[in-house]
Amino acid sequence: MRTVRTIFNEVAVWRTERFACPGCGKRRSRRVKFYQTLNPYNIWRASEGGDGRPKSRERIRAEIKAQAAAWKPICAGCDADAKARKGGAV
Repeated sequence: MRTVRTIFNEVAVWRTERFACPGCGKRRSRRVKFYQTLNPYNIWRASEGGDGRPKSRERIRAEIKAQAAAWKPICAGCDADAKARKGGAV
């Protein structure tokens, strides 16, 4: 059996945030990549106000920029301490 592999172009935005942790007071830096692929299966659904056609590069970029703007970094050490106090897994 033959396998065909298709690699779709990726549209990505990196966001770096430097902040002082409100829990421990240390200076922290976090970097996150927000991305979607430009492919025929990534459609603009009617529930999102679209018409069911594949998303354009501009539409994808607008969506991931909005995700990046809404992202709030957290201190991994303080987050792990909070989960441990609540009894959750780290």
